[in-house]
Amino acid sequence: MKNKILFLLAITLVFLPVMARNSRASGASLSLISGGTEYKVGEKLKLVIFLDPNGQNADTVRVNLKYPAQFLKIQSFYKNTNFTISAPGNDFNNETGDFTFGAGIPSGINQSGPFGYIDFTVEKAGQGTISIGADSLVLGAGQNLFDGQASSIDFDFKENYPSPSPQTIVQSPPPQASAAAQAAIKTPKPSLSPLSNQKINPQSITNLNPSQEPGAETVQTQDESRNQSVLAVQNSNAKNKIDAVWMIMTLIIIAGVIVYSLAVSGETAAAAINEKEIKL
Repeated sequence: MKNKILFLLAITLVFLPVMARNSRASGASLSLISGGTEYKVGEKLKLVIFLDPNGQNADTVRVNLKYPAQFLKIQSFYKNTNFTISAPGNDFNNETGDFTFGAGIPSGINQSGPFGYIDFTVEKAGQGTISIGADSLVLGAGQNLFDGQASSIDFDFKENYPSPSPQTIVQSPPPQASAAAQAAIKTPKPSLSPLSNQKINPQSITNLNPSQEPGAETVQTQDESRNQSVLAVQNSNAKNKIDAVWMIMTLIIIAGVIVYSLAVSGETAAAAINEKEIKL
């Protein structure tokens, strides 16, 4: 009989820690919720302290929280308005990074929801952790319902470098178009009715050529005008060349006639002189 008692006592001692741990694990919990884990210097960080009574009736909550005071500063705290009674000793210290706040609700609460909100300001770049201490309390009828599980979030605080200012781009004015180009731009193009109101013939699409496109006649008129101007200049140059050739040929003929006349007159004079010498 004595051996049986010792055996049962040994089994109880072995399984007692497990039973206690499971009992606390099914208790009320406190957790942290944040909109992100990366913030820049100067930005606001809003933290939610979330209460889950796990179906039990909780009437008093005390949150003990630690935060990195070298990176964060508390600006304000707002508790859930359901907790109408604030406990004494509520305080926070931006030098040590300690926060404690307790409040109660006379009728108790058995549904999960926010217990309160903390507003931080990021003061410096670095990495830090915000955590709820295991010494926090969730009481119901004087009994601690808190499961003792610490909740924490790791944060990364970065420098807030100013974005580069946009550069002003100076554009040079576009070159002036020629008179012909300006005339072509000002020439009204034929209006086209909406495609939805037209019946398109595939044969007309197949036989379409560039000269049938809108605006092609204007382009051809410009080309013909330019070609006529070039031909007029070429004809004028050719005419000038022909006139110069005719002038040179006329001068050559006149010079030949003069030379021939001089030669004939010289021969006539020589013949007269010879005739006089013969007579003598």
